[in-house]
Amino acid sequence: MSQATGQEPVRSLPKNHVIGVIEQLQEAEQAVQALQNAGHAAQDILLIPSQTFIEAIQQRRQQTSSFKRATHAFLVSSDDGFPAELYLEQAQRGAQVLAVYASTREQADQIVHALHAYHVHHLKYFSPWTTNDYP
Repeated sequence: MSQATGQEPVRSLPKNHVIGVIEQLQEAEQAVQALQNAGHAAQDILLIPSQTFIEAIQQRRQQTSSFKRATHAFLVSSDDGFPAELYLEQAQRGAQVLAVYASTREQADQIVHALHAYHVHHLKYFSPWTTNDYP
């Protein structure tokens, strides 16, 4: 049984989202527009500029105890390592992070298909139970 602490647990990556990386901000903005034109609601699309992503991760790390960070890293690791670290490394290189809500794997597949024209890479769909990698 867990006790209420007044704080919501912080997740590294949102569930039911396709997340990817785009090098150029202008191309990322074009990808967002294309998704909106395809019928995805603006509130379901989050474009995070590299510096904003880096600052958010740094702030979260400062506010979280080392024990919680270690436990969380263990729980969210996969065969490919730690997904949040992958996106942080890309942001540190200057890339933008794009997250798009997808309620189903089929919707995620459609989003990924639409994003290929914009050179999005490190695409993953994080469902509640699995993580799907896309080429």
